[in-house]
Amino acid sequence: MPAAQGGDDVRDALLNSVLHDPNAAVRLKAIEGLQRFSADAGSRSALRYVLEHDDNPGVRSQAIEILAPRDGRLALTPELAGTLQDVVRSADSDDYVRTRCLEVLRQINAPVDVY
Repeated sequence: MPAAQGGDDVRDALLNSVLHDPNAAVRLKAIEGLQRFSADAGSRSALRYVLEHDDNPGVRSQAIEILAPRDGRLALTPELAGTLQDVVRSADSDDYVRTRCLEVLRQINAPVDVY
């Protein structure tokens, strides 16, 4: 396998698909592929954007599962905490995504000021 096949070129192609492909199934597959790049700051930023802005609940659900995995390997940053709080406050969030964000915020004892 060539070095570029598992590196930056692949990550960049996945990021492009996650952020710009009109097909939700393609975005979902791209998010699955980004899981191996989940420690990368650019990937995490794109996943936070998806969590807040994607119009497909399944795509947003997959993004939260990568950003805040249930196995406890949570790499919480102030940016992620802010995104989770924004999603909880948003009227556009579906119930699963909002509930999952609340779970993570409670897990880290972050303020949850939902109005």
